[in-house]
Amino acid sequence: MSQRIAKKKTLFTVPDFPTKRPSLLGGRCSCGYLFFPPHRFGCEACGAGSEAIVTLEIESRGVLKSFAASHRQTGSEVPFPLIFGLVLLDIGLAIMTTIHAEDENKLAIGQRVHGLLVPCGQDDRGRTLVDCLFVPEGGA
Repeated sequence: MSQRIAKKKTLFTVPDFPTKRPSLLGGRCSCGYLFFPPHRFGCEACGAGSEAIVTLEIESRGVLKSFAASHRQTGSEVPFPLIFGLVLLDIGLAIMTTIHAEDENKLAIGQRVHGLLVPCGQDDRGRTLVDCLFVPEGGA
């Protein structure tokens, strides 16, 4: 297996073991505000500077709160249907993300989902690029 690297290095981790789930990379301000994706300019809640922000790994598990599917092809590398979902992570943070499901008709509001690294190409050094998509727990 070739080395796996994140398509977007600032958004999620790539564990050494393929069976381990990725973590999302977020931040927490000293005021308690939690956010994803990470940003370096400071807190959007209290206005504190970047020195008040700590980077943290967020478990990529939560509950599907809403989703919508697009059946219109916009790019050759994008699998269809393309499903976007609002996921309430277990830590209490809501994120918009891509949902991967074999059958969109088996998705349900309130369903548990988790992050999964999916190959999406290769870089110029032959390493496998991976993206973090969310999939239903137990399959769908």
